Amino acid sequence: FGALWLDGKIIPLQNLGKVFCDYSQAGTRAQGLGWHQDLYGYSTQDRGLFIHPGFTGCLLAENPKNSLVSAFVSNRTYYGRDNTRHREIFRFLLDNIF
Repeated sequence: FGALWLDGKIIPLQNLGKVFCDYSQAGTRAQGLGWHQDLYGYSTQDRGLFIHPGFTGCLLAENPKNSLVSAFVSNRTYYGRDNTRHREIFRFLLDNIF
């Protein structure tokens, strides 16, 4: 699914810049259209990395400039959106994959 975004299969390639850009009005939490550049206070904006965390602990990360896609799949549904165990895993993945 992540690769389909960067291949122009979800939206035309000429519109990727409209999705993967910072729409934050306050300037405190960068995010694109359905994509975040801040996850639990951990910013990926300086690397151009856009992420989408799922409720079940999954994570989809994309770097449109480098055409990199990474997905982390978990089958553990957690209580609430803010799980400290997932924070550690997400930060490790984002630091070591991108």
